[in-house]
Amino acid sequence: MAITLFDRIENGEERWHTIGTVGPAATVLLVVHTDPDEGACLRVFGLRAAARQERRRYEDDPA
Repeated sequence: MAITLFDRIENGEERWHTIGTVGPAATVLLVVHTDPDEGACLRVFGLRAAARQERRRYEDDPA
């Protein structure tokens, strides 16, 4: 499971945050990326361990 949230528009590109788990230890990560048009490639700008507030947002999401 993962949640995706709009962040901002920078240099004409939408920036999105996706928070989800990975691996057997269920590490919660934050990925900053574009939301590509159909047929375009997704661009990843950053990937890091989620901060406490971001983990809470992910864990509290009802989806």
